[in-house]
Amino acid sequence: MKKAISILLLEDNVADAELVEAVLQKEGFTIDVRRVLTERDFHQALETWTPDLIISDYSLPSYTGRAALLAAKALSPETPFLFYSGTIGEEAAIEALKLGAIDYVLKDKPRRLVPAIERALDDAERRKQQREAEEKIIAQAQLLDLASDAIIVCALDDRVQFWNDGAVRLYGYTREETLGKQVGEFMPVSFLGPFQQARAATIKNGQWEGEMEHLTKHEKAVVVTSRWTLVRNRAGKPERILTINTDHTERKQLEKQFLRAQRLESIGTLASGVAHDLNNILAPIFMASGVLETEPLTPDAAAMVEMIKRSAERGAEVVKQVLTFVRGSDGKRVPLNVDYILKEICKVARETFPKNIEVRCVVQKELSLVRGDPARCVARMPD
Repeated sequence: MKKAISILLLEDNVADAELVEAVLQKEGFTIDVRRVLTERDFHQALETWTPDLIISDYSLPSYTGRAALLAAKALSPETPFLFYSGTIGEEAAIEALKLGAIDYVLKDKPRRLVPAIERALDDAERRKQQREAEEKIIAQAQLLDLASDAIIVCALDDRVQFWNDGAVRLYGYTREETLGKQVGEFMPVSFLGPFQQARAATIKNGQWEGEMEHLTKHEKAVVVTSRWTLVRNRAGKPERILTINTDHTERKQLEKQFLRAQRLESIGTLASGVAHDLNNILAPIFMASGVLETEPLTPDAAAMVEMIKRSAERGAEVVKQVLTFVRGSDGKRVPLNVDYILKEICKVARETFPKNIEVRCVVQKELSLVRGDPARCVARMPD
């Protein structure tokens, strides 16, 4: 038993209409035929009903098959349209096929009617399946566009076949800039080496996963976790490569900040210990310079003791500054005379550097006061 089909029959001849039904029933079809005679009835039927097939005469007293075909393509474009006529000529038949008719059968050859109907129904079923497959692909693509990851499909020649919204957001390249193009046509040269290595590993092993650093269209560096999968056709032959890239740039930056904080914490612990050791070293220098100041000294020796004392004081300020940094507290900020600070730095430099190095200090007169931490100024002097 063949499947049941519904038919809209535009036919003014009762005998011909009955012949169509008889031929189909004889071939085992279960049919639901709605016969109409006028343009109005034809339009009303298509506006309220979707038949499996439309069969129409070409010439009717108040309507034409050509006009009916055009109306059917507007009102029910997916329904196959078949002419069954005794008056259609070759030129009219060719025009009808160009306008969208699936076939035509002459009334003096009714045996052709069943094969033509079966072919029309098969064609309609194929088009329906193709349309459903396309709709499914579109729906899947829309779902993939909602993903935050960059999802890319490339043929084996590296031409992009799919580029979702996530890829647009991550890399900045639009679909128009990528689809149908090889990756090397728009991605920077630095990307191609790792890309080819990942591609080769994917073809060899069927998949690959790793971390990659890419550049966006605007030359911004991004770090991604990239997962590659080799897609095969039904025959098992490699056909394309699916790539899913997850942006981990922010996470990697946070990791770097965390590691930096850990290093600073370690440095702070070390600096705190060094600062205390330096305080212990400077204490005898302070005491010795104080004792020496009470002794009778030559002018040169007195100047040397004074320099030792000032250097020890500056060293103590540096230690204090290091401890301030380690503890995370702010130093005291007071109005500073830049001229005086620069001259002091030059003086220390002259006394510190070898005599064959000449140090000159050129400072503009009447410089404005600035607010700052004098200990920091001294601490930064060697730079």
